[in-house]
Amino acid sequence: GGRVGWQVGRPGFIQRTDDAGATWAEQPLPTQAQVTAVAPVSSRVCWAVGASGLVLQTTDGVVWRRLSSPTGAGLVSVTADSASRATVRAADGSTYETTDAGASWQKR
Repeated sequence: GGRVGWQVGRPGFIQRTDDAGATWAEQPLPTQAQVTAVAPVSSRVCWAVGASGLVLQTTDGVVWRRLSSPTGAGLVSVTADSASRATVRAADGSTYETTDAGASWQKR
């Protein structure tokens, strides 16, 4: 319904809103690395990427888990259309896609 969203926070955290951005709460991440981009899919599913190949995902809207990464390069953007399917872009311009929730990645 457009009320839930996420945004980049300080290192080790991401920010989430459930009131269309009126207020934001920090969610702890399983890393202190800086997140550079997020891709919300639904009110419960969101992908996040960052420094040194960081790939994170939540499927319950609260707890974040670290996924395998296709590269050690910094990731600068992510797009996703489900909990299984996402595309990430590295700082060097390379692009990778997963269709199995980050278990494997294919270079595009």
